[in-house]
Amino acid sequence: MEKIMNQGLNDQQVQERIEKGQVNISKDNISKTKGQIIREHTLTYFNGLNLFLAAIIISTGYFTNLTFVCVVLCNTVIGIYQEFKVKAVIDKLSVVTVAKVKVVRNQELKPIPVEELVIDDIVFLENGNQIGSDCQVLLSHGMEVNEALLTGESEPIKKENNDELLAGSFVVAGSGYDKVIRVGNDNYSTQLVQKAKHKNKASSQMKDSIEKVIKILSVVIIPVGCILFASQMVAYPDDRGMAIVKTAGGVIGMIPEGLVLLTSLSFILGVGKLAVKKALVQEMEAIEALARGDVLCLDKTGTITTGE
Repeated sequence: MEKIMNQGLNDQQVQERIEKGQVNISKDNISKTKGQIIREHTLTYFNGLNLFLAAIIISTGYFTNLTFVCVVLCNTVIGIYQEFKVKAVIDKLSVVTVAKVKVVRNQELKPIPVEELVIDDIVFLENGNQIGSDCQVLLSHGMEVNEALLTGESEPIKKENNDELLAGSFVVAGSGYDKVIRVGNDNYSTQLVQKAKHKNKASSQMKDSIEKVIKILSVVIIPVGCILFASQMVAYPDDRGMAIVKTAGGVIGMIPEGLVLLTSLSFILGVGKLAVKKALVQEMEAIEALARGDVLCLDKTGTITTGE
């Protein structure tokens, strides 16, 4: 026991490791910022085209003809709202929930916040404690650990001297002194959370097709708009503003705005139904991918014992 106490760090050694960044703080945030989410849903080709037409109408002073902008706003708000909800859930993802741990410092045992753990700290763990950082067992007194949160294995695992302990697992029997070997982003549990937060861009054949149509139309709109404007100037030779509004109205009718909004609404309804069943959808487009699936394969882990 005296040998273990002598292996504990002193204040100077702790400070040296903090200056090197060897402290138990996860610095990167995998989820998007609110600014990124807003930019992704506002700076789109569809929005840009509609806002360009809206600017033309505003220049004429016929503000009552801007009702089509409501479709753009609704579509944008739906996407931002859904991603904000997902971000709130993702940011809360954490395997390690313990607030304080007992460490040997200056040859005495004292509790500290788990975020203040540094490399080579000596941690004392006993029955009921959660492991706050990856460690190596120095002295085990019949220690057994439950690693179900990390591996899915529900049976306790006996830990002997020199065995590894993973952050996020729980001591269910015995006690022991353990040396911190990994902190922060290097912890196995942190890497698991990062994988859970990471997502591949969901693809949607419906949205891809609509965007392709809009891009083609944006090219067609230019000559068609010129022809429409010329014809409207003949009809309204003394009212250029009205000619512009009529032209814009004809051009806007070529853009499938209702289809874009209905697609978003159908996605958000699907997301809502899955949310009731406690399923998290990170991107609305994933609803379409799920709808196209015929077979769902699940892997049985050690924590599932009833086949349900």
